[in-house]
Amino acid sequence: MVSNFSNIRLPEYLSLGAVGGPEYSTIVHSISNGYEERIMQWQHPKYRFNLSAAIDSKQELEELIAFFIAHKGKAISFRFKDWNDYKCVGQKIEPMGGMYQLYKTYKCGDIEVKRIISKPVEGTVSVYADGIKKDVVVDYSTGVLLFSGVAGKNISVDFEFDVHARFDADELPISADIDDLANVRISVVEVR
Repeated sequence: MVSNFSNIRLPEYLSLGAVGGPEYSTIVHSISNGYEERIMQWQHPKYRFNLSAAIDSKQELEELIAFFIAHKGKAISFRFKDWNDYKCVGQKIEPMGGMYQLYKTYKCGDIEVKRIISKPVEGTVSVYADGIKKDVVVDYSTGVLLFSGVAGKNISVDFEFDVHARFDADELPISADIDDLANVRISVVEVR
């Protein structure tokens, strides 16, 4: 039996040129009077990235192929760095069910959305209680923080994080062009 998660990050240079970001699933029904009804299927976005533009050399293609084969297409998930959204500074956190779960808050006017962070990057998590740095135990596979003696204090955290992702296909279509570079069509999608 193969584990369904590999704690390996897709090489950063392969994610650097990726195009993508958050997506929602919304059904839009047009009503006979011209109005529409929208049904939101997901409360939180799911992230998707296209790696096609990220491959710049034969060596990068070979490394992508090796990574794809090692992760058996869609079968084994991995870490992915979203270069547009990978760090959080000064995030206030509160206990959730007796534990501290990392999350990132996105604000737009009065609207706040909390994104649960399950894949913090090792060595980047710093926790502060009333501005004083605290020693914590971090579960890097879940984003849960374990520490004591901070009840009622103002807790904030700085960290970097990865997207828990997988390939969106079990095949890796590659076509060579005249300059002996390859065009590849492959997407990565968030696993929730």
